[in-house]
Amino acid sequence: MLKTTTYLVILTVSFLASCESAEERTESTPINHFDQQKRVIYDFSSEIEKRLSSNTTDYGNDNAAIDYANVGAYFKALEIFDHSYPPVSDRQVYFDSSNFNFLPAIDYVVKEASKNQVVIINEAHHVPYHRFFTMLLLKKLRAKGFNYFGVETLSEYDGTIQHKKYPTMTSGYYSTEPQYGNLLRKAVNTGYEVFSYEPNGVVDGMQREIGQAKNIKKILDKNPDAKILIHCGYAHLYEGEVEGWGKAMAGRLTEYTGIDPLTIDQVELTEHFCKDYENPFFQKMNFKQFTVPANNGKKLPTSFRLDGHNSDIFVFHPRTKLKFNRPHWLFDYYVPRFISNEVNIPFPVLVKAFVSTEDENVAVPVDVIEINERSDSTALALIPKTSYKVIIESKDKQKQTLEFVLE
Repeated sequence: MLKTTTYLVILTVSFLASCESAEERTESTPINHFDQQKRVIYDFSSEIEKRLSSNTTDYGNDNAAIDYANVGAYFKALEIFDHSYPPVSDRQVYFDSSNFNFLPAIDYVVKEASKNQVVIINEAHHVPYHRFFTMLLLKKLRAKGFNYFGVETLSEYDGTIQHKKYPTMTSGYYSTEPQYGNLLRKAVNTGYEVFSYEPNGVVDGMQREIGQAKNIKKILDKNPDAKILIHCGYAHLYEGEVEGWGKAMAGRLTEYTGIDPLTIDQVELTEHFCKDYENPFFQKMNFKQFTVPANNGKKLPTSFRLDGHNSDIFVFHPRTKLKFNRPHWLFDYYVPRFISNEVNIPFPVLVKAFVSTEDENVAVPVDVIEINERSDSTALALIPKTSYKVIIESKDKQKQTLEFVLE
């Protein structure tokens, strides 16, 4: 357990923000989920790099970062996303932390969430770390009465997740990434009603925020006692004004329902591939577990602002280290499984691990990795006490299947 620590530093930093703000990074219109059929979702790194070399636009870089995340190339996803935007401005960050302390994030979030009817937590779409953190909250929040889980990724056209109990490749765009898939898998199996709140057919950012808020309000209209957890992207959790949007989704929700949601930002206090892109306050923190700055154990005052906006809670994510050639935090929850010595088709290979009771033709894999040679020490990160069907495929489309039960 992390001891409460007083962080005695007054930080005044000016640095070159080589990436644009979260508001600008958020797409103004939802992704067409039917494009899934045209998209190569899991591919070799060399093929992703080849596509990127032919499309070096911001859009191409963002897509490549998501593609790398989908096949477990965590640091490559961070790198490509950081490099996708040129320097845009100097950013001043000032924070006097002498009156603040730092608390273990999960316990603090659950305690604060229990006082609220609606909780909104965000993510950067290329960072599976954020999905992993939200997944760790699900069981504890369910015990506090939360029973609805709304996610930005879900297509309104796919209503199968609730009865299948797992996400499919057409459930949504971002949810094809294994950690997002596992987040949804955990939610439905923990007893949440998972729902889509993305509006259909919007043409601008303002209408999108309004549509999202109205769709969430429908849950409250149907069940006034509902307790709702929302997992969104970037700036949708802002309660104030956002350029081009007016109010973001969280602010619109308050306008339509009178409910002030608890907002939890994961984007600001998280690592980047290049430190020049990081919030300078994040760089001054050196905790080994998820941590939140708190106002002597209370929520942050409205004067606490990072990247020009307020959230009720900012979550610090420890820097990622490699373990079994994967992010170390995966193995705080999952079990490693090495298979390179079992491969009998030509390297490199893509390895997709499916729960054996799920239809591998449509299900989102529990994990996906690329193995380049027999000596490769990269491990699958798998849910324990589960039976698996692992499909291995080479570049020339040779396939191999392994089946096993993980204790």
